[in-house]
Amino acid sequence: AGQERPSDFDDGAWIEKPGFPPSDGTWLHPTLGALPEFEFEEGHDKTKNEPPYRLVIGTHADAQIRVDNPQIPRRHCMVFKEGRDWFLESLSAAEGIWLGDRCLERGLPEQLKSGDIFSLLRPPTLYAYRIWLEDADNWYIDLNSDKDFANKWPSKMPGHASEAPPAPEELKRLAWQTDQMRRRSEEDQVRVADWAAFSQYVKRHYHKYGIFAKPWAGSVGPPVERPPPLAPRAFPEWIAALAAEERMLPYIEREYPFQDQLELSGHSPAKPLTPRATLPRGPASAWGEARQEGFRSGGAGVMVGDTTLLEAAVGRTLADHGGSSAAAVGSGGDSGGSGSACIADTVAGAAASGLGSGSVGSGALRRKPEAAVVAPMLVAYSVSFRDWLMSMEDSQFLICYHDRITAQFDSLDQVADLYVRAGVLDDRFFDVVGVKKLGHKRAFQKWFKDVNDV
Repeated sequence: AGQERPSDFDDGAWIEKPGFPPSDGTWLHPTLGALPEFEFEEGHDKTKNEPPYRLVIGTHADAQIRVDNPQIPRRHCMVFKEGRDWFLESLSAAEGIWLGDRCLERGLPEQLKSGDIFSLLRPPTLYAYRIWLEDADNWYIDLNSDKDFANKWPSKMPGHASEAPPAPEELKRLAWQTDQMRRRSEEDQVRVADWAAFSQYVKRHYHKYGIFAKPWAGSVGPPVERPPPLAPRAFPEWIAALAAEERMLPYIEREYPFQDQLELSGHSPAKPLTPRATLPRGPASAWGEARQEGFRSGGAGVMVGDTTLLEAAVGRTLADHGGSSAAAVGSGGDSGGSGSACIADTVAGAAASGLGSGSVGSGALRRKPEAAVVAPMLVAYSVSFRDWLMSMEDSQFLICYHDRITAQFDSLDQVADLYVRAGVLDDRFFDVVGVKKLGHKRAFQKWFKDVNDV
């Protein structure tokens, strides 16, 4: 602060890029006093499009202005710019910063003006700086500047004022919703249909505020006239024979994409596949209507309308196992009378008892009905796709099929309904999921066979 004017820049004593990290446009000049002289060039070619500069003063080795005085903390104060103004902020609670004869409170920036003097120790002291500022140095943040290469993107710089209007609250909420969709997608809770619906939701909001996707000028030319689509024609005989064997999945009501060509070839489309569980009476399954509590990682969410299909599958499976789960125990008569006890456990928890010949002694022993016993295979099918694939083998190579399976199916039980018969996995499952390696196919087939044996 004792110098009357800045040092000559051509004296050869200036040190470029002091401190860490080094910054372009900064120089340090040693002096005979206690503090060196520091200069920052605003509008430098390499810094004018970067965030505003921040200068740290202290005894730390990485400080831009390093002071050798044990009374001064490691990070004593910071000089920084916001918009068109420079500010001074105290960083240490051990020793204060004085702007003139006033001590600044820690963490509260104070605006600087050209000619202000701030001291690192209690004044009067040799550890003081005088600030020289010129408003003409702000040319690089002025869009209407006459100089070349002004900063045309002030919104990139956090400390520089931007001419862009504030975003509406509705668009700010839309940005938050987009982050939530991305987070749910990373946890495998979003399907392709959800992304398609959300994209239309975003598009409506953009159009509401006049935001449209338009091509760059000159990137597209006039519309090109395209020939009319070709009329369907008959397949060769060998292709028609293969296409006639294709069968639609159960519960899917739509035409075959090659139905016209197949009929022109003299063949009729095959009937759809028959599911293991017959379609029950009542409302049809509404695939795609998700309940909020049904979202879980792994694609095992229960969909609205699938309860009828699940009950049909459970009822048929339990009926197959009901006959073999009953057990009866009887006892003969004795001299004092005879009694018999029969304990019968069925899938529905029914109990029955019978009486032998002779008079009744101790009476009949009955067991309290219990809850329905769930078949082991239904328990195995209740896991998520992720847990299922990771438990199939130690190397976990099958996890690569997770996204394809969750995009095609709602649950593991649905996979079993469509492609498993008596523990044998249909090869069409591999075509749908895209399994090519023989070892991976064997792993899938072995798992379903083991569950069926259990």
